Amino acid sequence: MLPEPKTMKDLPSPNTKKWTKRCVSSVVYAVRTGLLTEPQACDRYNISVEEHFSWQKIVDEANLPADNTTRWVTRRKAAVVYAVQNGLLTEQEACDRYNISVEEFLIMAEFD
Repeated sequence: MLPEPKTMKDLPSPNTKKWTKRCVSSVVYAVRTGLLTEPQACDRYNISVEEHFSWQKIVDEANLPADNTTRWVTRRKAAVVYAVQNGLLTEQEACDRYNISVEEFLIMAEFD
């Protein structure tokens, strides 16, 4: 079940650097319930509409227990690789956004 942010105070900070599944799902839930519009969420968290869409997809497909971080990270990496492979982000944009090196990205892409 998604966390239910009731106010803007309940949402992750716009300066969030480490995106946990709770943070991502909070933003997705906020958009779905009208607390934020999609453009507001994208602007607040400096993400593209495509990335927000990938978050929705991850949240919808995940249905993971809260302690299953390894699977969550694997799925998030797969979403980043998917975004690059489908032209939604460049490799450099993905590396900058997720604070990884090009080498790390290439390793992620190799195992996708």
